[in-house]
Amino acid sequence: MTYGPFDVFIQAALPTPDVAIQLPLPPSANRMYRHNAGRVHKAADYRAWVKTIGWQCLAGGACGKVPYRYTIALTFPQQLKDPDNLIKPTQDALQKAGVLANDRHARGLLFLVEAAQPADTMLVRIWALPDAAPKRRRAA
Repeated sequence: MTYGPFDVFIQAALPTPDVAIQLPLPPSANRMYRHNAGRVHKAADYRAWVKTIGWQCLAGGACGKVPYRYTIALTFPQQLKDPDNLIKPTQDALQKAGVLANDRHARGLLFLVEAAQPADTMLVRIWALPDAAPKRRRAA
């Protein structure tokens, strides 16, 4: 699926992604957590979105495909939301769904805003990098 000039560049410069999946847009990172009676908790809409992502990734066969370091490209529709605030919830949900081993292993991040991307959805593409996970040290 090609959307615009940057997408053409990605397809020419990078191999086929290990994971490519259309997902619904997340709630903003500014709305991930709510405060109630002096306590902080995950917002209900964020929890529901994470659950949806988990089921979609499981159904799409994306779970367990990125065991360590990775590069990720997120394509968002043109909208009023700040794309920066959509990155953190997406990576957290992908980790919870088992697609990513840990979101701290990201080595490349690209986000695109394309007019041709369907509204309220994003295209997520992930390339697993070939380096092996480090071996755990034994406790002395």
